[in-house]
Amino acid sequence: MYKNLKQTFAISPSTLPGKIAVEDYVRALQICFKYEYDNGIENWRIIPGFRKYYASTFGRVKSTVRGSSKILTSLKKGRYSYINLSVNGQRKQYRLDYLVALTFFANTEFTKIVHLDGNDDNCKVLNLAIK
Repeated sequence: MYKNLKQTFAISPSTLPGKIAVEDYVRALQICFKYEYDNGIENWRIIPGFRKYYASTFGRVKSTVRGSSKILTSLKKGRYSYINLSVNGQRKQYRLDYLVALTFFANTEFTKIVHLDGNDDNCKVLNLAIK
């Protein structure tokens, strides 16, 4: 069942054969992420707009800027963790939860990220919700 869900929902709901409800799509992704988390599988995806950076379902970011893969260290500022990313020679700080949400949630026009367990350091996909 998991493999079928994973293959079916690896693309956005608008491109699936036959229309499905967005809620069904989100639920299927949650099942996939839960399965991966429970089995220690870390899923990496390119962060939209940052082609040499990847975010994982475990709430980590890695860089392939210099050819090899390196997991980046987050910086704690106030309540949130930040990651430095370099684009076109310009270095800028981004919130870690924002980068993970941007990567794994279909709706990229969110205004708020909620940490379900109340721990702002826990940026795992299963712990994030967007509004």
